Amino acid sequence: MADNEPWDAQTLQVVWFSPRSREVSAEKVYQALTGREPDSVQTNRAPQPTNPFLGIAQGSLDHADAVVQVQQMRVDFFLNARPRDTADLPTIADTGRHLDELVSRFQGAAGAVPDAVRCAVVLTLVKPTSSLEEAASLVSEALNIPTDLRSATDLTFSANVRKEFAKGGQKMNRLQRWSADAYQMLNVQIGAQPMAIAPTATTLEQFGATHYIDVNTMPVSRPIEPGVLAELIGEMGAEAKRLRGSQSLKALEN
Repeated sequence: MADNEPWDAQTLQVVWFSPRSREVSAEKVYQALTGREPDSVQTNRAPQPTNPFLGIAQGSLDHADAVVQVQQMRVDFFLNARPRDTADLPTIADTGRHLDELVSRFQGAAGAVPDAVRCAVVLTLVKPTSSLEEAASLVSEALNIPTDLRSATDLTFSANVRKEFAKGGQKMNRLQRWSADAYQMLNVQIGAQPMAIAPTATTLEQFGATHYIDVNTMPVSRPIEPGVLAELIGEMGAEAKRLRGSQSLKALEN
């Protein structure tokens, strides 16, 4: 079942890891990565297990919903596909262009989180299918597995192969994961009393093959200079884009 077009994303994500994340403004990071002010901002001085976030900024863009989450030791930025009125699985249209834009903004904002010791570019891609069997076939094709896995009801495979950055001295992790998944969107009433909340299915069960790509730097003991971090981010973004275009486990050989 050949599919030569790169799959579109449900989520595009970039991450900084830093021991000084508590000093970060979610609002400022949102502005740096979107070029506009967020629709809402929340701060939390006393994080709890049920609410671990120091700050959250979120808003709706033309092509996706954007969220910044500041936690202890890390800052995440997400572009999430916006749910549609149709029953189709939501994806970010023109994923390649928006990935390029996000990586470019990530490079420009490399110093927005002080003393970063690690960073990541993460893609969650999906190919909607008509059945779980079709999704399993797409996963088998990506893995080049001769065994017939179309009847598998729980199919997941992941592998990480490290690669040295062009300038050497550091290595990047390149994790790829494929899975065949079933989805069902739920409607939850917000603001009701806990006992009154009754999630109801709003769509029939849907199916898709998922391709997860996580390209990140190896942890280091000293903060990475923003200029150096920007170079690493550019190379990680290019690698994530290459892996997306390949849609094959064999891409990790290079």
